[in-house]
Amino acid sequence: MGSAVKSAFSKYATFSGRATWSEFWWFYLFYVIVIVILNIIDNLLNLQVGASTMDFRINDQVVPIVNEGVGILSSLASLAMLLPFLAVGARRLHDAGHSGMWLLWGWLLTFVCCIGFIILVVFWTQRSIPADDKYGPVPTS
Repeated sequence: MGSAVKSAFSKYATFSGRATWSEFWWFYLFYVIVIVILNIIDNLLNLQVGASTMDFRINDQVVPIVNEGVGILSSLASLAMLLPFLAVGARRLHDAGHSGMWLLWGWLLTFVCCIGFIILVVFWTQRSIPADDKYGPVPTS
């Protein structure tokens, strides 16, 4: 896991080349673990921005609706890891033989009809092309 995360951060904004299946998925796991831990810390320390409460009436009963807001630490970490996540995602798409532009199309389709992320996951899980291709040589690790 450590070498995959180190590799992703060392190629912080490198969208060319290829990334192995394990490099991408170990970095994704690291990303999720960091965000979950920081969300817990945000909630424990009450570090939210935009928190609000609104009362909603149902048959003369007041039901509070609480918006917890956005966690400061988890948002900063997401912002810091956005570029390396996009870069390793594009390199993973290259390794499976797809254009890195699928990242753009996948996220746009996610916002429009919720299917884009499914397409990206399918592409990210495909086998690597075992030979050098137009995106670069076969990754070594």
